[in-house]
Amino acid sequence: MKRPRSASRTVRTLYTLIAISAVGVSLGLYNAYNVSRDERLATGPKSEAQREFFVETSKRPDLAAFFKSLNHEQRVAMAKNIGRYDDPELATLIGIVLADFDAEARAELTKSLAKLAQTHPDKVAEQLKLTGSFQSLAVTRALKTIGAEAVPLVVQQLTVADARNNAIAFLVDTGEPAVEPLLAQLDHKELDVRKAAADALGKIGSPRAVSKLTAKYQATTGDEQIAYLAALSAIGSERNQSLFVQNIRDEKLPLPNRALAAIGLGRIGNDEAARELWKYVDHPDLDFRGQIVSALQLAGDSALRVPGQRPEDVLQVAEQVRTPLSESLIRRGLENGASAQALRAAERRPALVPQLVAIVRNADPEEDGDVIAAAVEALDTTEQGQAQLKQFESDPAIGGFVARRKHLAG
Repeated sequence: MKRPRSASRTVRTLYTLIAISAVGVSLGLYNAYNVSRDERLATGPKSEAQREFFVETSKRPDLAAFFKSLNHEQRVAMAKNIGRYDDPELATLIGIVLADFDAEARAELTKSLAKLAQTHPDKVAEQLKLTGSFQSLAVTRALKTIGAEAVPLVVQQLTVADARNNAIAFLVDTGEPAVEPLLAQLDHKELDVRKAAADALGKIGSPRAVSKLTAKYQATTGDEQIAYLAALSAIGSERNQSLFVQNIRDEKLPLPNRALAAIGLGRIGNDEAARELWKYVDHPDLDFRGQIVSALQLAGDSALRVPGQRPEDVLQVAEQVRTPLSESLIRRGLENGASAQALRAAERRPALVPQLVAIVRNADPEEDGDVIAAAVEALDTTEQGQAQLKQFESDPAIGGFVARRKHLAG
């Protein structure tokens, strides 16, 4: 008797499902076996198989996920074990897993990377392309262990877009030893490399870079010229004072160019530079005016000594200047009516706490509420002032201002 067609179809379906299930179970067992084997290789004793595993693992797309799947002890063990071997491919492996959040494992990975830097510094320098903060910090520490040998290798990384910011940061932290290699890069065929070298030289602030940066500024235009101007502005050499004056006075130039010149004059900070800067404190463009104030603050006492300026403008400059002269000017401002600007400038200045306390005590809460609130805010920026505020908490007239400040400060 023939089996009904529907029954045959059901049987075939069941066989298919059984086969699929069997395949799934087999794959699951195979995967579990592979994972277990990989964990044993990563965390086990030193062997040629372990070395080969690490080298091959550096190419795995799931490397980060594999490392994350390990428990803490396994991650630390793997990190230590990598340091047993001297293979350039391991720099890639370490660089990738350095993104993990396990701090102890990262510390061991950094040690392993530092060992590798002794024999394969170029491969370690290539890891500057990794933009994660954990990664860039560890790569930098590893490169620091080989001293001056790292500098030319890091300079080469200026040609790699992803590595450029980390390379600049490393070279700036290196300082003077990086100047000569960077000066050579100002003649590189790629514009972005020349601009990156100028950026690093400006941040290093070496006077040795001034001559070549000035020559490059004079020989170029556009964005490249601005890059050299920014570097010269960051260095602030008196040799460029006439150049900065020429730029800040040129009303045909874009304001960002003139602002860079202003910062350069501020860094020079002599009396002549300060007088030039004060000419633009009333400029109609608020952003440019803000840059002028910042430049005057860089000039410090030289700017504060220029006569004939409005008291409020002087106080605004004095706010970010930490000298006896600035403090005396702020003290005078508090005595002459305690303007909002004077009270802001008095923040973070312990020596002015007694004067601020006197202002709070003598002000009328109904008529001078804004003055009391600003003085309380200034007091809250120093330990001495905070101690005084605690004494005011129970004062029926002033306690409300203190409570409001506490609320606003979170």
